[in-house]
Amino acid sequence: MALETSRLQLAYSRPLLQRCNEIENIIHSAGTQELKNALPSILSNIFGFGSEVGWQLHSISRGYNLQEFECARRFLGSEGPLLSLVYNLQTDVTLMYEFPLHHIPGPSKQIIEEGNIPYFYINKLQTQGYGSHLILLSAFEYYMFHFAHCLLNWQNLAWNNLTDNLFPCLLDDYLNYFLPLNKSTLPPVPHQQSPIRSPVIHSKMCSPGGKTTTSPRTFGLLKASFIASQKQHSQNSSVLGQSEAEVWRSETLLQIFIEFWLNQNAIDSDKSMISPTHM
Repeated sequence: MALETSRLQLAYSRPLLQRCNEIENIIHSAGTQELKNALPSILSNIFGFGSEVGWQLHSISRGYNLQEFECARRFLGSEGPLLSLVYNLQTDVTLMYEFPLHHIPGPSKQIIEEGNIPYFYINKLQTQGYGSHLILLSAFEYYMFHFAHCLLNWQNLAWNNLTDNLFPCLLDDYLNYFLPLNKSTLPPVPHQQSPIRSPVIHSKMCSPGGKTTTSPRTFGLLKASFIASQKQHSQNSSVLGQSEAEVWRSETLLQIFIEFWLNQNAIDSDKSMISPTHM
Protein backbone atom coordinates (compact mmCIF):
# COMPACT_ATOMS: atom_id res chain seq x y z
CA MET A 1 0.00 0.00 0.00
CA ALA A 2 2.84 2.41 0.83
CA LEU A 3 4.29 1.86 -2.62
CA GLU A 4 1.02 2.74 -4.36
CA THR A 5 0.55 5.78 -2.11
CA SER A 6 3.97 7.10 -3.01
CA ARG A 7 3.30 6.44 -6.70
CA LEU A 8 0.03 8.33 -6.48
CA GLN A 9 1.59 11.29 -4.72
CA LEU A 10 4.26 11.42 -7.40
CA ALA A 11 1.61 11.21 -10.13
CA TYR A 12 -0.35 14.08 -8.56
CA SER A 13 2.68 16.34 -8.97
CA ARG A 14 2.95 15.72 -12.71
CA PRO A 15 1.51 17.88 -15.51
CA LEU A 16 -2.02 16.88 -16.46
CA LEU A 17 -1.22 14.62 -19.41
CA GLN A 18 1.39 12.66 -17.51
CA ARG A 19 -0.78 12.66 -14.38
CA CYS A 20 -3.67 10.94 -16.17
CA ASN A 21 -1.37 8.34 -17.70
CA GLU A 22 0.39 7.53 -14.44
CA ILE A 23 -2.83 7.22 -12.43
CA GLU A 24 -4.25 4.99 -15.15
CA ASN A 25 -1.16 2.78 -14.95
CA ILE A 26 -1.61 2.50 -11.19
CA ILE A 27 -5.27 1.55 -11.66
CA HIS A 28 -4.27 -1.24 -14.04
CA SER A 29 -1.35 -2.54 -11.98
CA ALA A 30 -2.40 -2.19 -8.33
CA GLY A 31 -4.31 -4.79 -6.35
CA THR A 32 -8.01 -4.46 -5.59
CA GLN A 33 -7.52 -3.71 -1.89
CA GLU A 34 -4.98 -1.01 -2.67
CA LEU A 35 -7.36 0.59 -5.15
CA LYS A 36 -10.22 0.49 -2.65
CA ASN A 37 -8.09 2.45 -0.23
CA ALA A 38 -6.77 4.79 -2.93
CA LEU A 39 -10.11 5.93 -4.36
CA PRO A 40 -10.74 8.72 -1.78
CA SER A 41 -7.29 10.17 -2.42
CA ILE A 42 -7.75 10.06 -6.20
CA LEU A 43 -11.16 11.73 -6.11
CA SER A 44 -10.01 14.40 -3.66
CA ASN A 45 -7.08 15.23 -5.90
CA ILE A 46 -9.26 15.47 -9.02
CA PHE A 47 -12.32 17.27 -7.69
CA GLY A 48 -10.69 19.44 -5.05
CA PHE A 49 -11.83 18.17 -1.68
CA GLY A 50 -10.61 19.14 1.75
CA SER A 51 -7.19 20.72 1.37
CA GLU A 52 -6.87 19.66 -2.27
CA VAL A 53 -7.10 22.33 -4.97
CA GLY A 54 -8.28 19.87 -7.59
CA TRP A 55 -7.71 19.76 -11.31
CA GLN A 56 -9.89 22.82 -11.92
CA LEU A 57 -12.04 20.93 -14.41
CA HIS A 58 -14.09 24.05 -15.12
CA SER A 59 -11.08 25.78 -16.69
CA ILE A 60 -10.00 22.94 -19.00
CA SER A 61 -11.22 23.67 -22.53
CA ARG A 62 -10.68 22.64 -26.12
CA GLY A 63 -9.69 26.12 -27.14
CA TYR A 64 -7.06 26.56 -24.46
CA ASN A 65 -5.39 23.15 -24.69
CA LEU A 66 -7.03 20.53 -26.88
CA GLN A 67 -4.61 17.77 -25.88
CA GLU A 68 -5.27 18.23 -22.16
CA PHE A 69 -9.00 18.45 -22.81
CA GLU A 70 -9.12 15.17 -24.72
CA CYS A 71 -6.87 13.39 -22.22
CA ALA A 72 -8.91 14.45 -19.18
CA ARG A 73 -12.18 13.75 -20.97
CA ARG A 74 -11.07 10.22 -21.77
CA PHE A 75 -9.74 9.60 -18.25
CA LEU A 76 -12.93 10.84 -16.56
CA GLY A 77 -15.36 9.67 -19.23
CA SER A 78 -18.16 7.19 -18.63
CA GLU A 79 -16.06 4.39 -20.13
CA GLY A 80 -12.71 5.74 -18.96
CA PRO A 81 -10.25 4.05 -16.58
CA LEU A 82 -11.41 5.86 -13.45
CA LEU A 83 -15.10 5.04 -13.76
CA SER A 84 -14.21 1.52 -14.86
CA LEU A 85 -12.48 1.20 -11.49
CA VAL A 86 -15.57 2.60 -9.78
CA TYR A 87 -17.81 0.05 -11.54
CA ASN A 88 -15.56 -2.79 -10.37
CA LEU A 89 -15.51 -1.52 -6.79
CA GLN A 90 -19.30 -1.16 -6.87
CA THR A 91 -19.65 -4.96 -7.01
CA ASP A 92 -18.29 -5.21 -3.44
CA VAL A 93 -21.38 -4.60 -1.32
CA THR A 94 -19.34 -4.37 1.89
CA LEU A 95 -17.33 -1.45 0.56
CA MET A 96 -18.64 1.90 1.78
CA TYR A 97 -17.03 5.32 1.74
CA GLU A 98 -17.66 8.14 4.19
CA PHE A 99 -18.69 11.49 2.74
CA PRO A 100 -18.35 14.46 5.14
CA LEU A 101 -21.68 15.69 6.46
CA HIS A 102 -20.62 19.33 6.23
CA HIS A 103 -20.23 19.03 2.46
CA ILE A 104 -23.84 18.10 1.73
CA PRO A 105 -26.35 20.86 0.85
CA GLY A 106 -27.29 23.15 3.74
CA PRO A 107 -31.00 22.26 3.92
CA SER A 108 -30.28 18.53 4.20
CA LYS A 109 -27.55 19.13 6.76
CA GLN A 110 -29.93 21.24 8.85
CA ILE A 111 -32.60 18.55 8.80
CA ILE A 112 -30.11 15.90 9.94
CA GLU A 113 -28.76 18.12 12.71
CA GLU A 114 -32.33 18.61 13.95
CA GLY A 115 -32.70 14.85 14.34
CA ASN A 116 -34.61 13.94 11.20
CA ILE A 117 -33.57 12.03 8.10
CA PRO A 118 -34.06 13.59 4.66
CA TYR A 119 -35.75 11.36 2.14
CA PHE A 120 -32.67 11.17 -0.06
CA TYR A 121 -30.42 9.97 2.80
CA ILE A 122 -32.66 7.25 4.26
CA ASN A 123 -30.31 4.40 3.32
CA LYS A 124 -27.10 6.44 3.47
CA LEU A 125 -27.07 7.92 6.97
CA GLN A 126 -25.75 6.20 10.08
CA THR A 127 -26.05 7.76 13.51
CA GLN A 128 -23.30 7.23 16.05
CA GLY A 129 -22.91 8.16 19.67
CA TYR A 130 -23.33 11.72 20.93
CA GLY A 131 -25.46 12.70 17.95
CA SER A 132 -22.73 12.33 15.34
CA HIS A 133 -23.67 11.17 11.87
CA LEU A 134 -21.93 9.38 9.03
CA ILE A 135 -22.92 9.40 5.37
CA LEU A 136 -21.84 6.08 3.88
CA LEU A 137 -21.87 5.63 0.13
CA SER A 138 -21.17 2.95 -2.43
CA ALA A 139 -18.30 3.55 -4.87
CA PHE A 140 -20.61 4.87 -7.60
CA GLU A 141 -22.44 7.21 -5.21
CA TYR A 142 -19.13 8.37 -3.78
CA TYR A 143 -17.79 9.31 -7.22
CA MET A 144 -20.95 11.17 -8.24
CA PHE A 145 -21.14 13.02 -4.90
CA HIS A 146 -17.66 14.38 -5.60
CA PHE A 147 -18.52 15.25 -9.20
CA ALA A 148 -21.69 17.11 -8.22
CA HIS A 149 -20.11 18.82 -5.22
CA CYS A 150 -17.16 20.28 -7.11
CA LEU A 151 -19.43 22.48 -9.25
CA LEU A 152 -20.50 24.34 -6.10
CA ASN A 153 -16.92 25.41 -5.40
CA TRP A 154 -16.48 27.41 -8.59
CA GLN A 155 -17.48 31.06 -8.67
CA ASN A 156 -18.26 33.31 -11.64
CA LEU A 157 -18.19 30.60 -14.27
CA ALA A 158 -17.81 32.00 -17.77
CA TRP A 159 -18.69 29.17 -20.11
CA ASN A 160 -19.48 30.94 -23.35
CA ASN A 161 -19.61 27.65 -25.23
CA LEU A 162 -20.59 24.63 -23.15
CA THR A 163 -19.25 22.16 -25.70
CA ASP A 164 -15.82 23.76 -25.39
CA ASN A 165 -15.43 23.18 -21.64
CA LEU A 166 -14.62 19.91 -19.92
CA PHE A 167 -17.10 19.84 -17.05
CA PRO A 168 -20.26 20.41 -19.17
CA CYS A 169 -18.97 17.82 -21.64
CA LEU A 170 -18.50 15.28 -18.85
CA LEU A 171 -21.98 16.02 -17.54
CA ASP A 172 -23.42 15.52 -21.02
CA ASP A 173 -21.48 12.26 -21.32
CA TYR A 174 -22.81 10.94 -18.00
CA LEU A 175 -26.41 11.88 -18.77
CA ASN A 176 -26.32 10.27 -22.21
CA TYR A 177 -24.56 7.18 -20.86
CA PHE A 178 -26.66 6.52 -17.77
CA LEU A 179 -29.95 8.08 -18.92
CA PRO A 180 -30.11 7.24 -22.63
CA LEU A 181 -33.22 7.89 -24.68
CA ASN A 182 -32.92 4.38 -26.08
CA LYS A 183 -32.81 1.70 -23.37
CA SER A 184 -30.91 -0.65 -25.69
CA THR A 185 -27.88 1.61 -25.33
CA LEU A 186 -27.91 1.47 -21.53
CA PRO A 187 -24.55 0.05 -20.40
CA PRO A 188 -24.66 -3.28 -18.55
CA VAL A 189 -24.11 -3.39 -14.81
CA PRO A 190 -21.69 -5.97 -13.35
CA HIS A 191 -23.49 -8.76 -11.47
CA GLN A 192 -23.71 -8.00 -7.80
CA GLN A 193 -25.45 -9.12 -4.66
CA SER A 194 -26.52 -5.99 -2.93
CA PRO A 195 -28.69 -4.56 -0.17
CA ILE A 196 -29.03 -1.38 -2.21
CA ARG A 197 -32.55 -0.04 -2.15
CA SER A 198 -33.77 2.84 -4.26
CA PRO A 199 -35.57 5.43 -2.11
CA VAL A 200 -38.10 5.63 -4.92
CA ILE A 201 -38.86 1.91 -4.66
CA HIS A 202 -38.53 1.66 -0.87
CA SER A 203 -40.05 4.95 0.22
CA LYS A 204 -39.96 4.94 4.01
CA MET A 205 -39.45 7.86 6.37
CA CYS A 206 -37.47 7.54 9.59
CA SER A 207 -38.40 9.60 12.63
CA PRO A 208 -36.15 10.59 15.57
CA GLY A 209 -37.98 8.11 17.80
CA GLY A 210 -36.86 5.23 15.67
CA LYS A 211 -40.31 4.53 14.23
CA THR A 212 -40.54 3.79 10.55
CA THR A 213 -43.63 4.70 8.57
CA THR A 214 -44.35 3.92 4.97
CA SER A 215 -45.01 6.96 2.83
CA PRO A 216 -48.53 7.15 1.38
CA ARG A 217 -47.25 7.31 -2.17
CA THR A 218 -44.16 6.82 -4.25
CA PHE A 219 -42.63 9.67 -6.15
CA GLY A 220 -39.99 8.99 -8.71
CA LEU A 221 -38.86 8.87 -12.25
CA LEU A 222 -40.58 5.64 -13.25
CA LYS A 223 -44.09 4.42 -13.93
CA ALA A 224 -45.89 3.00 -10.89
CA SER A 225 -46.38 -0.41 -12.53
CA PHE A 226 -42.67 -0.79 -13.14
CA ILE A 227 -41.82 0.35 -9.62
CA ALA A 228 -44.25 -2.21 -8.19
CA SER A 229 -42.68 -5.06 -10.14
CA GLN A 230 -39.20 -3.97 -9.10
CA LYS A 231 -40.27 -3.70 -5.46
CA GLN A 232 -41.68 -7.23 -5.47
CA HIS A 233 -38.47 -8.53 -7.02
CA SER A 234 -36.27 -6.81 -4.44
CA GLN A 235 -38.36 -8.19 -1.58
CA ASN A 236 -37.94 -11.73 -2.83
CA SER A 237 -34.22 -11.64 -3.47
CA SER A 238 -31.05 -10.01 -2.19
CA VAL A 239 -29.56 -10.21 -5.64
CA LEU A 240 -29.74 -6.98 -7.58
CA GLY A 241 -30.95 -8.06 -11.03
CA GLN A 242 -29.65 -6.49 -14.19
CA SER A 243 -32.74 -4.38 -14.82
CA GLU A 244 -33.05 -3.28 -11.19
CA ALA A 245 -29.36 -2.38 -11.02
CA GLU A 246 -29.66 -0.27 -14.17
CA VAL A 247 -32.67 1.53 -12.70
CA TRP A 248 -30.84 2.12 -9.42
CA ARG A 249 -27.76 3.54 -11.16
CA SER A 250 -29.74 5.85 -13.44
CA GLU A 251 -31.96 7.12 -10.64
CA THR A 252 -29.04 7.54 -8.27
CA LEU A 253 -27.17 9.69 -10.76
CA LEU A 254 -30.14 11.99 -11.31
CA GLN A 255 -31.06 12.20 -7.63
CA ILE A 256 -27.51 13.18 -6.68
CA PHE A 257 -27.52 16.01 -9.22
CA ILE A 258 -30.92 17.19 -7.96
CA GLU A 259 -29.76 17.05 -4.34
CA PHE A 260 -26.59 19.08 -4.88
CA TRP A 261 -27.69 21.52 -7.56
CA LEU A 262 -31.35 22.19 -6.76
CA ASN A 263 -31.42 21.77 -2.97
CA GLN A 264 -29.54 24.90 -1.95
CA ASN A 265 -32.26 27.17 -0.56
CA ALA A 266 -32.69 27.67 3.17
CA ILE A 267 -35.68 25.97 4.82
CA ASP A 268 -37.96 26.99 7.66
CA SER A 269 -37.07 25.36 10.97
CA ASP A 270 -40.67 24.21 11.48
CA LYS A 271 -40.50 22.28 8.20
CA SER A 272 -37.42 20.29 9.04
CA MET A 273 -38.87 16.91 8.08
CA ILE A 274 -38.68 16.34 4.37
CA SER A 275 -41.84 15.04 2.77
CA PRO A 276 -41.86 12.02 0.45
CA THR A 277 -42.42 14.36 -2.49
CA HIS A 278 -39.30 16.41 -1.80
CA MET A 279 -36.24 15.54 -3.83
